[in-house]
Amino acid sequence: MSAGLRLTVGAAQWQGPRDRQNDAYLCGDRFAVVADGAGSDPTTATLAYAAAQVWVDLAGTDGQQDMATALLRAPEVSGDVLAARGLSHATTLAGAFLDDRDRLWVTTVGDTRVVVLREGSFLLVSRPHNRAAEMALRLPEDSVPVEATAVLTRFVSAGESAVPDVSVLLPRTADVVVVMSDGVDAVLGLTRVREESARRDLSPQELAELLVDDVRRHGGTDNATCVVARVARVEDE
Repeated sequence: MSAGLRLTVGAAQWQGPRDRQNDAYLCGDRFAVVADGAGSDPTTATLAYAAAQVWVDLAGTDGQQDMATALLRAPEVSGDVLAARGLSHATTLAGAFLDDRDRLWVTTVGDTRVVVLREGSFLLVSRPHNRAAEMALRLPEDSVPVEATAVLTRFVSAGESAVPDVSVLLPRTADVVVVMSDGVDAVLGLTRVREESARRDLSPQELAELLVDDVRRHGGTDNATCVVARVARVEDE
């Protein structure tokens, strides 16, 4: 059973200059998920939300399933659900989940990202699944073309079974988890995300709003969605 940890969460979104908001998020006291729907189809936001809901359902913390197995299956199960609903476009997803033993699981598919901070330093930084990240493994960073960031190498869609990245951590109280669409970190960079998210004078909701407002002020051109979660003990709430 749980040792008594929970997440205090806050979330914010900005549509930016796009025609519609295609990001979706779900958050609660034991999970934080962001999905970034690809394309401009009117059903893209519905698809992103549906996929995010599958991940939350699969990662339920009732002790009836193994979290690692659930998260590894999530892209395939999401694809089956999207196919059954006739949703044919793609989405990226990232999430953080507390299991029934208070372990923190982090999973990603695509370029939606998760960072975990402890005392202002990076404890975990997820890797984006795009062509630029792959090229950076074998080429000097300044040789990677900017347009390569737009080419996804993993995503969730009907008929696809992408392999997610899955990590597990032993969280401590006051650890901070940031789950964000690429419209946030592509504009602010990880250093700025770390600096702002480490502020202890702001609540998770205030931190999420600060990050998204910074994207707006810096001229973001994409949808921007951010969920910030801070680990706390139940009795502290």
